Amino acid sequence: EYTFRVRAKNSYSVSPWSDTVAITPSGEAPSPPTDLGAMCHTAAEPVFCREGIAGDTLIHVLWSPPALDGGSPITNYVVMYGEYEKVMAAPLEARGESMENLQIALRTSTQPPVQTLTITGLTNDVDYIIIVQAINKYGNSS
Repeated sequence: EYTFRVRAKNSYSVSPWSDTVAITPSGEAPSPPTDLGAMCHTAAEPVFCREGIAGDTLIHVLWSPPALDGGSPITNYVVMYGEYEKVMAAPLEARGESMENLQIALRTSTQPPVQTLTITGLTNDVDYIIIVQAINKYGNSS
């Protein structure tokens, strides 16, 4: 809940404060995108899988819209990634707040909806953590 009050000021004087008005936002941040995975190219047709192909130095990330939009349309997605060991080395209480070991790979408008991204320049035989967040006017998903 937020509270507001205002007053006017001109070259002659300042008015008294108005009555306080309380406003409660009507929505919330969306739920996380669903079906996060990677596109594998080992079959004749690409298949949806949970791991990339070793040796590619890239990964094709895919996701679906969140189940709940929080009462406001999804406006953006942000994709972050980092080396798993470096990200997980941060103290548990700091992992959610610290982006020090994560790189932003994509922040895009949803017009048209973008739900895939190829991240390049990865190091073979290194595990990565990838986070995809949906964004609406109330905030970022977890």
